[in-house]
Parts: sequence; C-alpha cells; structure tokens
Amino acid sequence: GDPVATAITVGWKGYPVDPDTNLGGDVVANCYYEVYAGLSPTSMVSRGTVPGKQLADGYPDVGQTHYFTFPDLVPGTHVYFQVYTWNRAWRSVAAVTPYVDLIAAAKPDPPDITSVTSTAANSVDIVWTPPANDGGAPILEYDVAYGVSGDAATSTIQLEPGLTSTAWNMGYTAGTTENFWIRARSNAGYSD
Repeated sequence: GDPVATAITVGWKGYPVDPDTNLGGDVVANCYYEVYAGLSPTSMVSRGTVPGKQLADGYPDVGQTHYFTFPDLVPGTHVYFQVYTWNRAWRSVAAVTPYVDLIAAAKPDPPDITSVTSTAANSVDIVWTPPANDGGAPILEYDVAYGVSGDAATSTIQLEPGLTSTAWNMGYTAGTTENFWIRARSNAGYSD
C-alpha cells in the first residue's frame, strides 16, 4: 500500500480460478475476506471484512484487487496485517497473505542547505542538514539540483541517505548566478 500520514491502504488479489476447489464448493456470493491487523504479529485481531466479487461468467474475482484502509494512525506506527477467506462454513486455515509489516508515514520535512561554496572552476561543495522530521519512515535518498532561475533545474543528482555534503563538478559557467535546491525522499514521497 501507499503510506500516508495517518492511514495505510493495503490491497490484495482476488480468489483463485476454480471456485469448486478453492472455495470449498461454495459460491462466491457466500465468500468474503477477513482482514486481521495489529501493532505486532501476535496482537492481530479481526478489523473487518471485504466481500468477494462475482464476475459475469460466474467465476470469482480472479486478479481483481481488493482494498482495506487502516485509519487513525500516528506517523511511525507499524501495522501488521493478514487476510483470510471465509465461505459459509469455514475460514481458510492459511492466510491469503503472509503477515506484512507496514509503517504509517508522512512526507519528510525538507533538508536545509547550510552552505554552497565554489571550490574550483565548475565545482561547488554543498553542505546540508538532514530533515528535522523524517515523517516516520527512513530517508532513502536526497535529490540535489541547481538552475539559473526559479524551479527549473539545469541538473539534478541523487545521493544516498546518510550524506550531508557533496562536492559537485557541475560544469556551470563562471560568473553565472546559480540557485540550489535539495529535497529528501522516503517511501511516503518527497519533501518540499
């Protein structure tokens, strides 16, 4: 799912092809998914159900994706979830999905450029401080860009997390005023 600040939406594929074999001989109209979730694998409890879908040819929802949203989360919260199927008589012994650890996250705050120093012809050293708040998910990379005006970047480089400076041989023209930007990226998206 795509993590956002206060909710996580998860999706999974529909029932297998053969309803007689895979649904215990029941019809898809009697079948549904039950979503279990918790803050740890051992604390997962039922959080609700999602109905199966019947296709026009009478077979169940092969390949269709179902969604369930976990609301009211605090950024940084881990949520473990699993999905089981039910027919009229029983719940599947094995989960449709293994349990998955998801984390609620918001976009990170922007990093701050603290200095840009021209060190040689066509080269600068750029120093920044990491975001004050990573939004609850680790920083995956930094994008550093420069340009002559506005937000139109002439060139951009991606740098690994953990760095707080770079020496960049940009190839800019001496005497030209350049603007520099930096943004951080996590699984929740890019900072401003």
